[in-house]
Amino acid sequence: MAFTGKAKSIEEVFDILQIIENQNKEGNLLLNSEKENFTIKIKKRNIQKIETNSKNLKKLKDKENIPETWKSYFHYINIEWQNFYFNFEENNINENQNSIPISHFLLNFCTERDEISHIIKKLTKNPIGLTIRGELKEEKFDTVDLWVYGEIIKGTPIKEIIFGNIPLKGILKSINKLFKAGLIEVEILSKKETNNKTIDFDKIEKFEEFLAKIVGPVAGLLIFETLEELNLSNEKIPVNKAQIFIETVVNKIPEDCLFEGDLCTKTIKEKFFEIIGRN
Repeated sequence: MAFTGKAKSIEEVFDILQIIENQNKEGNLLLNSEKENFTIKIKKRNIQKIETNSKNLKKLKDKENIPETWKSYFHYINIEWQNFYFNFEENNINENQNSIPISHFLLNFCTERDEISHIIKKLTKNPIGLTIRGELKEEKFDTVDLWVYGEIIKGTPIKEIIFGNIPLKGILKSINKLFKAGLIEVEILSKKETNNKTIDFDKIEKFEEFLAKIVGPVAGLLIFETLEELNLSNEKIPVNKAQIFIETVVNKIPEDCLFEGDLCTKTIKEKFFEIIGRN
C-alpha cells in the first residue's frame, strides 16, 4: 500500500494515520514542506517514534522517543504548516517501549489542541517579548517554571521556549504562572522595538548611586566589570539581560554583607528592579 499526495492541514494527516491504523500497516509516514520534514514511524497500530529535521525543534531531538515530544511536533505542524506533501512507505520499524496507539495519540492531541492552540498562535504569530521583572523564589516553583525563567533570562525567543522543552502545555502554564506572579513582563512590540528595547542610562546611574551606599566608591567599578563580562554597553543594556546583569553584580558582593539589617544581595536586587521599573 502506498499513500502519496498533498495536504493543506493536519486533519488530513489524522485521516491517513487512521487508515494506517485500521489496516495495521507498518512503515514510515513522511511529511515534507519546503525546508522541513517529519517521519512518523508506525508499527502494530502504534506510533513508535517521530523524527524531524526542523531547526526550530532542534532542542527536542534527544526526546524523540517520548509521546509528549510528538504532541509538540504536531502542534508545530498545526501552527506553522499550510501546504505540504505526504508519503507512506511500508518497511520494518523498531519497537519503542514508549509507543502509543494512533487513536489514543490523536485523541490526546486533539483535546490539547482545542485547549491551547489559540495561546500558541498568540505567542508565536505576534511580536511578543518576554522580559524579567523580578527575582524568582525557587521553593515556590517547579522545574519547568525554573527552566522557562532561565530561558527568559538568556533572552531566548519565545518560539524557542515554547518548542524547546516538554511538556508544551506545562511550558505555557509556567509562562502564565510567572506572569501572574509579577516575575516576567509580556509585551506586544514592533520588530524593531523587540530587538532594541534597553534600560535607560539614567536608571543605571541611579542604581549606581544606590549601590555606592552599600559598597562605597567601587560601585562604578563593579558595574563596569559586569558590563565588560557580559559584553554590554552601559548605555544599551537589553531589558532581557536585566536579570543576568544584576545576578553578576551581586555575585561580586560578599555573602555575609549586611545593609540596614538585610542581606546586601537581597537589597541590591530588589532596589535594582524597583529602579528599572517597567522600562
